[in-house]
Amino acid sequence: MQKMVKPIRLVVLAVVFVLLLGVYFVALYKLQIIGGREYYAVGETETSLSPRREGTFSTATGVCSCPTRSATTCPST
Repeated sequence: MQKMVKPIRLVVLAVVFVLLLGVYFVALYKLQIIGGREYYAVGETETSLSPRREGTFSTATGVCSCPTRSATTCPST
C-alpha cells in the first residue's frame, strides 16, 4: 500500500514553513526593535487630525443613534 503523502514532501514543506516564519520574525524584529524609536518619534511629531464628518446615524429600523443628539432632535432619513 502506498503512502498518501511522501515523507520527503513533508520535510520540504516543514523546511519552507520554518524559513518563511524566520523571514517574518526577522522583519518584525527589525521593524519593532531596531527601527521602533524612529517610528515612535515620527508618530509623536507628525500628528494630524482629520476633519470631522457630521451626519445622521440610524439603525435598520429607523431608530436614531446619534451620539450627541437626543432621539427627538435627530432628523429622520
